[in-house]
Amino acid sequence: MTDNYEFVIDPADLQAVKDAIDVINEKLVPILIALTPEERRELAKMGDKTVAFVTKAVEYMQEYPELVPNYVPVEPAQIDLAAVKTLLPINSQFTKLEEMTSDSSMLSGSEAYGSALSFYNAVKLQAKENVPGAKNVYEDLKARFPGRGKKQE
Repeated sequence: MTDNYEFVIDPADLQAVKDAIDVINEKLVPILIALTPEERRELAKMGDKTVAFVTKAVEYMQEYPELVPNYVPVEPAQIDLAAVKTLLPINSQFTKLEEMTSDSSMLSGSEAYGSALSFYNAVKLQAKENVPGAKNVYEDLKARFPGRGKKQE
């Protein structure tokens, strides 16, 4: 872990990122679907080995159409396989990016929270010593302190 991680992004770069996200949303959202948790649980999942199996099966369906039962739709299988092969690398990139933005946010938040706690504890001591202004700052922060409220009896 790094000491004093500092996330700083140029406003123009941030705008470029936001614009790129807008383009991604504009191009992908209309053709993507959102499953319910129940639907996700019920669907068969594809992993690396499954992709290889499905790829080979679809190839054989094309090569040996006489072996394909009439209830197995070949063209939709080809389209679905192409979609998987298109989306998996994109999803992998999004997953990595999501993990890194989440980690950066978590580390930045942890460091900011640590600084705030240090300041809060210093102000608390100063308020006890009647340092001018410290009591008002302490009382305001005390009211906002997460998870710390008067317990009801």
